[in-house]
Amino acid sequence: QVLWSPPYLSRLWCVFELAAYRKANPSGKITLTPLYVEQLLTMMIVGLYVVLGCYWVANVVNLSGFTSFVVYVVAMIPACIPLHLMRRNLEKSKHKLLSMPGLRWCTW
Repeated sequence: QVLWSPPYLSRLWCVFELAAYRKANPSGKITLTPLYVEQLLTMMIVGLYVVLGCYWVANVVNLSGFTSFVVYVVAMIPACIPLHLMRRNLEKSKHKLLSMPGLRWCTW
């Protein structure tokens, strides 16, 4: 499994590693895993901590009724930012991957 990023194949050592692996193991499978997966996970974790922090504060202060609802809605706004960034990043990364010439893509 190879963590792939746009400049990956521009480095001679990386190309050499792929060629050496292919030479040593001609029938071996090379799987390219885009690096954006880790970035998306980090964004999700940060968004979750923001929402949980606001939920915790609302419970400690013992807010009730409409005030509690407003705190939860305000807490969800920062959580939507990572979701939007993930969606935009996924679309850009998908376009980059599909524009690479000469690679065969398998579907899961």
